Amino acid sequence: MQSHPNISTLYIEPSVSNMQSVFYSFLARYFDVYWERDGMDISQKGDWFVSPGTYYRTSLQRLMNTDEDIDPDEDSAAPMPIKRTLCIDWQHFIEYAPTEAQLLQREFPRFRLALSYGLFDVLQDFLNAETKDMHALMYDVAFFNVPLTFTVRSLRSTSNGTLCTLNATVTRMTQVRPELVQTCFSCSNCGTISDPVLQNYTYTVPLQCKREGCENTDMWSVSHNRHTVISDWQKIKVQEDSESLLPGCTPRSIDVITRGDFVERAFPGDKIAATGFISVVPDVGKLFNQQDRRELSRQSMGGDSNSSDRHGPAGMNTGGEGVEGLKKLGSRQLAYKLCFVAIAISDRGGRRMGTDGGRSQNLVCSPAGSLKTSQEALVMRIAQTPNFFDALVACVAPNIFGYKLIKLGILLQLIGGVHKVTPDGTSLRGDINVCLIGDAAVAKSQFLTWTAKAAPRGVYTSGKTSTAAGLTASVAKDSDTGEFTIEAGALMLADNGLCCIDDFDKMEQTDMVAIHEAMEQQTISIAKAGIKATLRARASVLAAANPIGGTYQISKPLYQNVTMTQPVMSRFDLIFILADISNSADRILAERLTSLHKDGEVPVQLSTGEAITHSDFLQFAEYVRGIKPKLSEEACSKLSYAYQGLRNEKTREVKNRMFRYTTRQLESMIRLSEAVARLHLDDEVRPAHVDMVLTLMEASMSHSEVTADFTRERETEREPPAV
Repeated sequence: MQSHPNISTLYIEPSVSNMQSVFYSFLARYFDVYWERDGMDISQKGDWFVSPGTYYRTSLQRLMNTDEDIDPDEDSAAPMPIKRTLCIDWQHFIEYAPTEAQLLQREFPRFRLALSYGLFDVLQDFLNAETKDMHALMYDVAFFNVPLTFTVRSLRSTSNGTLCTLNATVTRMTQVRPELVQTCFSCSNCGTISDPVLQNYTYTVPLQCKREGCENTDMWSVSHNRHTVISDWQKIKVQEDSESLLPGCTPRSIDVITRGDFVERAFPGDKIAATGFISVVPDVGKLFNQQDRRELSRQSMGGDSNSSDRHGPAGMNTGGEGVEGLKKLGSRQLAYKLCFVAIAISDRGGRRMGTDGGRSQNLVCSPAGSLKTSQEALVMRIAQTPNFFDALVACVAPNIFGYKLIKLGILLQLIGGVHKVTPDGTSLRGDINVCLIGDAAVAKSQFLTWTAKAAPRGVYTSGKTSTAAGLTASVAKDSDTGEFTIEAGALMLADNGLCCIDDFDKMEQTDMVAIHEAMEQQTISIAKAGIKATLRARASVLAAANPIGGTYQISKPLYQNVTMTQPVMSRFDLIFILADISNSADRILAERLTSLHKDGEVPVQLSTGEAITHSDFLQFAEYVRGIKPKLSEEACSKLSYAYQGLRNEKTREVKNRMFRYTTRQLESMIRLSEAVARLHLDDEVRPAHVDMVLTLMEASMSHSEVTADFTRERETEREPPAV
């Protein structure tokens, strides 16, 4: 193992050097206990890295293969590959060196560089890496699976520097900016090049020129050479999850700083688990006057690069971190705030940003088709049960009695159709939009609440209290730099997920028009404050609305019962009417409701007697979303014939029609048929799948039929159409 005197410009603490040695030994000697159980011979004590049993060997080799870039599909969930970061399971390290792990967790910033140099030593000593043009600071170590967990509200300054996990939701993000990590300086008096100087989050120059006789201490210019290391950084704004909010409290937020491979990993709406440490930083943004803000904005664009008192070289400014502004402030005027420095980011929806050792790919993506063997066995076991489709429908909002056709529609919405892109670049949405219209107290809001929690990325909002900007996007000023940034609304936060909008009928007409583009083209166009952009909002919409007067008038057509316009109604794939009708089924409903309060929820069971838990349902849904079925010739013919029948005015009296049928309804049938095929684990849409969709759409398109079905469901517990 080599020594690295430039870890610090002054000295290396013995404890830091020891941490480097321990981490070096950990990478060289840690084995996965499961490999031993599988029969691998790890009793040989020869060259540990020549042996194939070393757990992190594959990941270490990937760090050196940076030329093999992976370009994931633009619409996929896979991010860009990790090139310079080795992700370590914290439980592995604490098992190998418990004493050092506890010390590292208490004072992580102190030992962070030691980990990078320990990793660099391993690459040099065991992989024979060509590192003459590389530097240890180019590599980083990220831990995941750290059990010490905080929410935004529970963060305190007493945990400063402690390695922990922060659970929060991303609301805003800045652009990626460069950061000078280490560089050499040229003396302005004699031209001597200094030793590499670590910047350590602030612009740092050498204490004195190393040439004998030169007493320069403050006149320096940056000298670019092979010792210069420049990295990327990004600031994201996160807030506490709505589920963890205390009564009567508003969500609290905090800035999270990401660096290196973990920039552009989290986006607005993501529920993340950020591993890192808490840091106390000066809160200089509120103290700057307007002139200071303009200066910082000008510097962030590379202006005035001749001055030597800069954060870095010309054009490499960090964009206003407040270093120069601190010189104008005294200790009494200076305020502080908490900031979270992330070393790794994980998606709490099941995708980890990193690796788990030598077994998995070095990517964030965890596609549905690559579940663990036990999970795949669960999916296949459910799919082979005769009544599995009925059981899946019953898993949707199980606490709500009846409404099986509506539950079927929501199930298809959770699964969705297949997103397609035409050769000319036109995007065809696969997301399914559903609208529930009905009287008060018919479980509309309960459907929305359950669906928002069950969706992989669900957002719940109210149309009464939301504006057009709150639903789409708005432009706001950054509190530190004063620059205008885009702040995501509900539909943007639900990108690649589902947005539930309650009280849809109470929205202003101008606000309702604003979501036309998002519901069909799945984009949001914004042109404000010098910002012109087209943002993505690939989200399904589940809306709930009350009829005019609070009671649905069956004798009137739909457009006379609601305040929604024809363009909005045509964008919904399914519209269901929920009417509160008094009949003999009321007693059954009352008994079911009292039993729910008395005994709790009754688990859904397959015909074999096996119960399907909510977790099993979510795993099944995640798996089938990875299937991309294609239309068969027979299915295309049936869809064409069905669409022609819908367009025929003679098939139904005009007064009973909910709205004029357009090609959007044909596309709706295609999306719904693809969702049914996915649920049956079929890679082809068959005529039987289309028949189920036609039955469902026929029930949703005629309010008289829906009302009759509603009554019969409560009286006979009618099953949805089977395939």
